[in-house]
Amino acid sequence: MKKIQENKIIIEAADLSKTYRRYKKKEGIRGSITGLFKREYEEKAAVSHMDLQVREGEFIGLIGPNGAGKTTLIKMLTGIIAPTSGEVSVLGFVPNQRKDAFKKQPGGHAGVYRQLFPVECGEYVSVLFWDNQHSGENPQR
Repeated sequence: MKKIQENKIIIEAADLSKTYRRYKKKEGIRGSITGLFKREYEEKAAVSHMDLQVREGEFIGLIGPNGAGKTTLIKMLTGIIAPTSGEVSVLGFVPNQRKDAFKKQPGGHAGVYRQLFPVECGEYVSVLFWDNQHSGENPQR
């Protein structure tokens, strides 16, 4: 059975931020027409200067109201979107560089999670990580 290295950092984010630039539409037809020729934009910070360290064997949860940046953080950690600023490392990879070795890591099975209860989801992930690192050995429970 694999021994967990309690001090090994597997996810690290330093000063991580994601800002979206969005069109600010003025009200009414006149505002719509004006917007065709002169657009005003506003910036919306989805994640702002976040630091995070997750060590091997730790479990974390993201809790917050709608619009707090939980999904944006997960998308940055999985490489779906790039951060506006800051640095992120997952298993030693920079996720948004999308290198083949990173893409082979577990996590590309997102549709499965919706069909599982939380406990089953945790078991599924643990089996994926075990199989990925131990090439076919069975985890001992």
